[in-house]
Amino acid sequence: MRIRIRGLLIIVSLAAVILLPFAGWAAVIELPETGQTKCYNSGGNLISCSSTGQDGNVLAGVAWPGTRFTVSGDCITDNLTGLIWTKSGNQPGRLMSWQESIDYITGIINTGLCGYKDWRLPNINEIESIVNAGVTNPAEWLNKQGFIDVQSSAYCSSTTYSLDTIYAWCIDMWNGTVKAGLKTEIKYIWPVRVGQSGIPDANYPANIWKTGQTTSYYSSDDGKLQKGVTWPDPRFTDNGNGTVTDNLTGMAWLKDTNCFSSMTWQNALTTVGNFNSNPRNFSCSGYNASFNDWHLPNRKELLSLIDRSSSNPAFPYYPVLPAYRPFPNLSSFIYWSSTSYMYNAENASVVSLLDGEISFNSKVTYNYVWPVRYGAGSGNNCAATVSVDYYLNVPVINFNNVFLRATFVYTPTSDGIVWFKLTGSGDVSDLSPYNNCQASTLSVAYVLHIPEIVLNNISYTADLQYVPGSGNDILFKVISAAIK
Repeated sequence: MRIRIRGLLIIVSLAAVILLPFAGWAAVIELPETGQTKCYNSGGNLISCSSTGQDGNVLAGVAWPGTRFTVSGDCITDNLTGLIWTKSGNQPGRLMSWQESIDYITGIINTGLCGYKDWRLPNINEIESIVNAGVTNPAEWLNKQGFIDVQSSAYCSSTTYSLDTIYAWCIDMWNGTVKAGLKTEIKYIWPVRVGQSGIPDANYPANIWKTGQTTSYYSSDDGKLQKGVTWPDPRFTDNGNGTVTDNLTGMAWLKDTNCFSSMTWQNALTTVGNFNSNPRNFSCSGYNASFNDWHLPNRKELLSLIDRSSSNPAFPYYPVLPAYRPFPNLSSFIYWSSTSYMYNAENASVVSLLDGEISFNSKVTYNYVWPVRYGAGSGNNCAATVSVDYYLNVPVINFNNVFLRATFVYTPTSDGIVWFKLTGSGDVSDLSPYNNCQASTLSVAYVLHIPEIVLNNISYTADLQYVPGSGNDILFKVISAAIK
């Protein structure tokens, strides 16, 4: 018997398989590594990365392709994100104001540069994506990757600074900092094209997400075009254990953003390590889990939280995170990242939740600490998992106090019909790993309740119904599924 599972979307690419129980849920994007692979102490000296918790030790994010950039005439494709840039980092040959920049790019659309007529000014997430945080000068590094004339100076983005709209977000290519600049000031510009528009593109490992800006301040700006992967709704899920999952990235953040006092950078790294070892030594509001894989976020992980539309004239110190976020004591503090500032490694990158600026502070100054981890689960050793080749592995199932393990496989067909077939099972001989977790259950009516399925770092719960009459095949269909 064949089962049509409604709302089950399967996207297959050469690189990955993304399985979504309901088409209405946005796919999780993969954040890339920052590029930093080495570690430095508070004096800026190179040290071993082992067990430091620094960006160069954790290497959080998807790895860059072996060939990061592909040159094609006067254009270059970023094989990490799919964005196509002009080969010249100074295409106009002069500096321009913000409005002049947009008008100029509108003009070159008509020239068909590299055969394309969809050039635009990049938003701040897009222009930040080509920064290598592991080098002293990103502009010089880019000029060695096939680009020419990339300037060690400020570049303008199409994203307006929403707290004061006479400013736009800019990036300094000589050090990778992100800050606001007057729109009337002249700066360098760098045309870009394509990129993601709403839905993810599985051909590229690290998709760019929308900035959150929806108000347009000039033609063809960020608020008008809104390029990038659409945020899921809801953006955040409270896991009920003192952690909150960002459904865009799959990362789980500590719900209590002020659990730790402000401290130096090294103390921040050490504190997160101690939190992994002895969570009960800390009084984090609502935290009752026992994860041991927290880390100090790198600059891109912190950047992924920023909503560039956030502004509230009545509350000028309002944190710039998306609305309806379940972080009750979030404040406009400056938070440490685990990423050293390579222009002077005595400093580390920091992100301000006042306005979303990425800057740097001396490692011996005091800033706040907000741990993150990959995986939204509850710490349930009984959790089922889905592999990229469609296998659903359920480690322990309680059927009338008989404990079993089982493996199922989805088999999609060209007409959209999907098999959900048992491919292997057996007794669980050692229950000791599962004494303190919630197992799946199989009722006498043969409804399999799976309390947690971890998929792409997001946890789901699902009920599957056995369907008899299928010959030798033992088939189940999904009768309910939801984000956990």
